[in-house]
Amino acid sequence: EEDLAWTDVEFTADSVEWVPYEDECNYFACGTYQLIPETRKKIGRIYLYKHSENKFEEIQRRDGHAILDLKWSRSDRTPFLLGEANSNGEIAIHRFQKTDVGMTFSDEEPLRCSIGQNTLALSLDWNDRSEPTGTRKIIASCSQGKLSILQQTQDAFVVDRSWKAHDYEAWIAAWDAHDANIVYSGADDCQLKLWDLRSPTNRPTSVVNYEMGVTTVQSNFHKEHQFVVGSYDESIQLWDNRQMKTSLKSIATQGGVWRIKFHPFFSSLIGAACMRAGFRTFQLEISDLQVEDARLRPDCQELAYGLDWKWNETLTLGVSSFYDHKCAVWEISAKSQK
Repeated sequence: EEDLAWTDVEFTADSVEWVPYEDECNYFACGTYQLIPETRKKIGRIYLYKHSENKFEEIQRRDGHAILDLKWSRSDRTPFLLGEANSNGEIAIHRFQKTDVGMTFSDEEPLRCSIGQNTLALSLDWNDRSEPTGTRKIIASCSQGKLSILQQTQDAFVVDRSWKAHDYEAWIAAWDAHDANIVYSGADDCQLKLWDLRSPTNRPTSVVNYEMGVTTVQSNFHKEHQFVVGSYDESIQLWDNRQMKTSLKSIATQGGVWRIKFHPFFSSLIGAACMRAGFRTFQLEISDLQVEDARLRPDCQELAYGLDWKWNETLTLGVSSFYDHKCAVWEISAKSQK
């Protein structure tokens, strides 16, 4: 059973990210992408929404370049920071403030850092997902197959290092949630790569060949060494980074996987945006949380692209589908064993 509230966001919607703090968990951002056919210009918009009682309302919007990915920082909240990977080859950092009326964009312009000319920034991840760290860093990937590490200086983000990691579009880059020296990447060259930042970056620590492009990676912040990988090959693989010969588990998804997210409080539960197969949830192992594997199909087989769990102990997903430009909040029913 499911409860659904949705809105039309006008442009194709590819990213949803909830604010990752329990006391501000009702806020989420949705990122959109639109190609204007006449001019070939790519434009986009970030929406800030507030969710309450089975509905959500728009708080604010900000227009700009087309958005490929969004991620909130988990570090210091003065201000809240939302990273954006965009069609102008930049990582843009939006600042948000908490006022008497709630959360809003700050009046300051976003901080911008270019990661390449004539390229699309495709994904980003912060190094502070599990525990806030001293120096905030971002890893970003781009359509030229490069990875870039951005470091925060006083009031800017600058590229600390970048390297050619893949032959084709690097769809995803992700930090290990337990070890700040380890990053993962996946690309249209059908390779998953693990990198140790203490080693020369021209040599990955591990390379796994897939049948099709690797689109998404997320480290399991509940369990050290574990991470999940999604691909156009219609599967989710659970891996242990100490043993990269074979995956621990494989789940058939019936559609290419664009995003996978671990639930912030239930370690065995993942949500996945499975493109033509819709939005799905899976249990990686038996646990006290009894929730059936659930599926939400967008109308007319529209592509399921963006997905994120609300940062509390409910089973609430924010989702966005591409061609019908919908953003929705999906509340899944479950029984917990006592």
